Amino acid sequence: MIAAASDELGVFAAILLGLLIVVVACVWIVFPILVLTKFNDLLKTQRAIHRALLAANTVRDEIAKALQWMVNNWKQEPSKPPDQQQPPV
Repeated sequence: MIAAASDELGVFAAILLGLLIVVVACVWIVFPILVLTKFNDLLKTQRAIHRALLAANTVRDEIAKALQWMVNNWKQEPSKPPDQQQPPV
């Protein structure tokens, strides 16, 4: 009776070990595929962010040029005579 239980336990352990090996093999195959897929998504996102930053830098440069043009072409109003100051009371 003990020998029969021991044989059943051995068979159960062998089946469990076999299933564990199959699961590890499947994960070993599937994990790199999942990582590659997510890496490609991240790469696409990074490229989109890079394009947006380049566009923002272009806009910033255009604004800087416009402001510099405004400063360079600022028209000074003719000098007005200073107001006559009232003597202190």
